[in-house]
Amino acid sequence: MKKTNFKLSLLLLIPFAGIAVAQGQTAKFTQSDIVSSLPDGSGNYEKAIGHFTSMSHLSYFLGTDTAAYILDPSTGVKIVVAKDGRHYERARIYKADPKDRYDSVIAAAGDGNGQLVAYLNPANSNGGNANAAWGRYVIYGGSGCHDLHVQDFDGDGKLDVACSGTFNDNDAPAIMMFQNASNDWTGPIDVIKAGDAIAPVAVNGVNGGARNNLVGCDGNTLYWYENSGRGPNWPRKAIGDCNQGAALATLNVGNRDIVLQAANESEPSQWSSGFAYFDPGPADNPLSWTKIVIDHTYTSVHEIACGTFNGTAFCTVGEQEQASAKCNMEGQNTQSDNGGSYRGCRVAIYVWNGNGFNAPTIISNKGTQNQQLYNNGDAEYMAGANHCVLGGYDCAYHLWKFTFDTNAAAAGDVGLQGPQGDTTRSGKEKEQPSKITIYFQDFLRRHKRIKTYTENLVRWMIGIVE
Repeated sequence: MKKTNFKLSLLLLIPFAGIAVAQGQTAKFTQSDIVSSLPDGSGNYEKAIGHFTSMSHLSYFLGTDTAAYILDPSTGVKIVVAKDGRHYERARIYKADPKDRYDSVIAAAGDGNGQLVAYLNPANSNGGNANAAWGRYVIYGGSGCHDLHVQDFDGDGKLDVACSGTFNDNDAPAIMMFQNASNDWTGPIDVIKAGDAIAPVAVNGVNGGARNNLVGCDGNTLYWYENSGRGPNWPRKAIGDCNQGAALATLNVGNRDIVLQAANESEPSQWSSGFAYFDPGPADNPLSWTKIVIDHTYTSVHEIACGTFNGTAFCTVGEQEQASAKCNMEGQNTQSDNGGSYRGCRVAIYVWNGNGFNAPTIISNKGTQNQQLYNNGDAEYMAGANHCVLGGYDCAYHLWKFTFDTNAAAAGDVGLQGPQGDTTRSGKEKEQPSKITIYFQDFLRRHKRIKTYTENLVRWMIGIVE
């Protein structure tokens, strides 16, 4: 047996500030109902969390088949934002003006393919009263979006909108609406070819590392598209395989962005990988990605939502009511489903551990159509609800509040190997590194200015300690 006391004492001399490793962390959560019945008796669709009515507590944007509402559970106040037809797929909070205190909303609204609209919160101009007439402004009248993201894509300090697909045409080009000034937009500009979903991504060496490029699926190939400004047809590079009806998201894991994909609609067929992520590796090589399957049994995932809470990177994934007949009819998780092993309509939290994802924390077996995150400082909040239009068992809008337990025992990794051990770059499964290797790999990535001899010393000690 190797003696390591001397080497371990040397480890104590190395500064550890700034290192955040989520190894072994699990999510601690509670669930409550935002509202137990639909606001107007129609289907659940969009939802968003924000400070709409007060800066001291959260309230909720709820979109249905017929209208949009703000609900404040603390006061019981329900505000009718607009009665303008179906609100489908996505809603995002945003600040219409950088000086605004209260959140406003950008959403897809209206019958048919609808419109892309902005709802401006009157509380920003009348002293804090959100229970007044909301402004409704059309950003793009040609259609709404199947997926949308609100951020500054062209670097001018104003929020822009990336918008994919429509309610009836999931293979429509993804458009960009660039904001020039308040309610003054340039677009639509067909920037990429994508399916249902898109997501912003940072790519090594591109645009200064800004998270302003996009990922999307064209045919059966997943691409990242290089942001080239306000021009059309952004150039692209392949990442891996995909399905045009799949859900997409990206997650920053310290020194790089990974891309997550989950099976949703069968367009043209079900994505057999279920739920997986694509990783450019520690070298962050934008031309070489590895696919790691997390769980091939996932179906009908309408949204993956990712974030970081107190240094812990995580993603949530929710199956909607189409995923399981038993979930759809009974909400049970003890019987077989269509002759196979029953898993329910899972809503789960996956925590990144530095080299993959820990085993999931299942927070519901009743599903959600999409889920929106809000980091309120004290905890991460997530709102969700099923469509409740396909015989859904659970029609309530739920609120999940969760933090991460830093003292939890390791829950088991579903990282580089995953349940199926599926990789598609080298064709070989990678060996899961030990915890100390992960720790110092993370250290070396975060402290690139350390002198070469110190880096070599750390690597030498890793080898001896292991």
